[in-house]
Amino acid sequence: MWSRVYCKKTPCWLWHAIDHDTGDIVAYVFGTRSSETLEELGALLKGLNLNIVGVFFDDNFTYHEVIPADILRTDKWNTQRI
Repeated sequence: MWSRVYCKKTPCWLWHAIDHDTGDIVAYVFGTRSSETLEELGALLKGLNLNIVGVFFDDNFTYHEVIPADILRTDKWNTQRI
């Protein structure tokens, strides 16, 4: 999700992790659509010791740089459980 903060030149993204089974938000961060922001979210999730089996994203290059290929799912329309 994203929105503009202060003016149109400053988009701000909400990055959030959701438990697929419960729909609960597990962690979130605000920032740019960059690998640094994604790594910040990853650090929060790592501290929770979760068993992450799949990560669903659109096909932004940032995700391929940070998320291991074996759990990255870029088909946002696929709702099958892994």
